[in-house]
Amino acid sequence: MSRVLDEKTRNDVKKMFGLMKNPVRVMLFEEHGNGFSQFAKQILTEVSELDDNIKLGVYNASDQLFSAYNVEKTPCVMLKSNGMNFKYYGAPSGYQFQPMVENIIDVSFNFTHLNDKVRSKVLKVQKPTSVKLFVTPTCPYSPLMVRTAFKFAFTNSNIESIIIETNEFNDVVQKFKISNVPKVIIKGRKSVSFEGAVPEEKFASYLLKANNIR
Repeated sequence: MSRVLDEKTRNDVKKMFGLMKNPVRVMLFEEHGNGFSQFAKQILTEVSELDDNIKLGVYNASDQLFSAYNVEKTPCVMLKSNGMNFKYYGAPSGYQFQPMVENIIDVSFNFTHLNDKVRSKVLKVQKPTSVKLFVTPTCPYSPLMVRTAFKFAFTNSNIESIIIETNEFNDVVQKFKISNVPKVIIKGRKSVSFEGAVPEEKFASYLLKANNIR
């Protein structure tokens, strides 16, 4: 099978990974015979080959980790970090590749940047809150939102961020009536939704709104 990542991308990512501090466990939940799962596996395998700090684990439906991590669909990509609830459903390709690389580096440093005002808002969420973000690999506005959703889940374990690649899951698109991306549906004490890319502070304000926090 030919490589997915071109030489320039490989070199650029390898340089970025050269700054990593600690090993990162990347988990891929796959389904045999699923084309998107195979594509995700190819991408992540090539990424893991760029640095020894990337530890890739691949799990199929018979593995008990599916239920342990409440994995509902395949492919599903998770980065193992204490207390973080972040899932990416789909193959992280196109515009979704860069945020995956940046997320891996954040986990390696056990740090992600949020300004103090945004961090303060995120930490006010004291009840389990679900953030569903719908994206496509061809949408240039989605990466910003993926990064923000990751940062929120990384900062506060009460927040579960779930990224869903709409081209791969038509059933989910129909269920939530997704017509444009990026789209966010937040469920806390109540449901709040919005479309389009927004700054981190505004995204955090929606989190508080969904939890009736001022």
